[in-house]
Amino acid sequence: MSQHLGHGPGRAQEFRRDLVAAVTEATGAPATYLLVFGENHPHFHALVTARGEDVPAARHNGDILRLRAEQADPEAATRLVPAVRRAYERLAGVATYPLSA
Repeated sequence: MSQHLGHGPGRAQEFRRDLVAAVTEATGAPATYLLVFGENHPHFHALVTARGEDVPAARHNGDILRLRAEQADPEAATRLVPAVRRAYERLAGVATYPLSA
């Protein structure tokens, strides 16, 4: 998907908006978080995570990161990739690279 970022902050903002919307659509979650953080190097990390109805209030907002140790399910996340991709392509109006998942 990186080829769709284009240049400038406007396209990056569109990418983030479309990706978050695609995850929300694919999961049906009532909330989807985009967490961005950096380190002491010239790069940053981003996490897009859907918060389901089953997530207790104590794990909302930034505390959702605690669920990584409590409820991580990489196989379920991998199964969501095709649905997220389809939603992203529709929302962004672009085709992405072929995925093996």
